[in-house]
Amino acid sequence: MQQRANSEWVINFIESVLSAHTRGSQNKTRIGTMFGGQCIFYGVEILGELCAEGDGVYLRARRGDCDAFTRQRAQPKGTEQVYLEYYHVSTEWLKSNQDRAADLIQRIYDRATLERHQRKQPKLSTYLNFSRTIANLLKKVGVTSVDEFMMCDPYVTFARIRQEVSKEASPLVLVKFVATKTNRHLGLVPKSEQSDIKQKFFSEYELAEEA
Repeated sequence: MQQRANSEWVINFIESVLSAHTRGSQNKTRIGTMFGGQCIFYGVEILGELCAEGDGVYLRARRGDCDAFTRQRAQPKGTEQVYLEYYHVSTEWLKSNQDRAADLIQRIYDRATLERHQRKQPKLSTYLNFSRTIANLLKKVGVTSVDEFMMCDPYVTFARIRQEVSKEASPLVLVKFVATKTNRHLGLVPKSEQSDIKQKFFSEYELAEEA
């Protein structure tokens, strides 16, 4: 679901999330807003993905602490743990607010890097690649039009994914397909394609990561 909210409102909301974002179950800050009757809670997870399409950038946000949100919804652990929403920031806003956009991107980059280092898993491909994505976008803010960015659709085939990942000129790549090997990161991919992605893409990605 794509929410075409006012760009300024979206940026203010994201900035408030970053400012109030804390770690730990006791002092965790939850920020929510209503979209279509559903409240979006932000817990220990930070914005997960950035992609671009046509007239702007879409911030694809990870909604809430996965475990806490799962218990809250009374769902079996391991199912439906990742909830996504789209927030739209127009190309016009980015061009008119380049300094603020760059600052926001840098803050998201710093947060993702911090989150990655504070966790104990040896491989956090999600944040590693998210950091690279943000870094590439940061270099291009105000230089390359957002209209020229490539968007990798959640339902693309394995070949399309490999094509987009290999393009040096494409600064935006969905983190979903270079994340950890769990079904929750493949939730938007047709089941017929999941096996192919797991066997080919992830195996090759791990080899590249270890090299």
